[in-house]
Amino acid sequence: MFPDAPYIHIGGDEAKIALWKDCPDCTAWRDENGLANEKEMYSEYIRRITNMILERGRIPCVWEGFPKEGNHKIDKRVLVFPFESDYQTAEELLEGGFTVVNTSWKPLYIVTHTEHHWPQEEILSWQVNHWDN
Repeated sequence: MFPDAPYIHIGGDEAKIALWKDCPDCTAWRDENGLANEKEMYSEYIRRITNMILERGRIPCVWEGFPKEGNHKIDKRVLVFPFESDYQTAEELLEGGFTVVNTSWKPLYIVTHTEHHWPQEEILSWQVNHWDN
């Protein structure tokens, strides 16, 4: 659809990996591949799909990230968009050698139909190096 786009974003933030524990197909695949748990399964998924993107000359982007235990498996050319820091913080991703894009939840995520309303002063005082969840 976008033949010249340098980036391919795979999402990833809405994976419900806790559900994989009770999924017979998931546990069979986990066991066949010698993986210990759902975190390892998720890291393996991220590794496989980002490698496919890299092989095609594109830069993979991941929303939210992946478990810290998988950092050694995932290519450092992957761009990570940390949001809620469910898997690891932006600082941990940086320490792991990844490039991150500041998409911090607070105060950048402004939704009028939820309980998440940040004070105007907090929104206006935000700085690019400020990371908050």
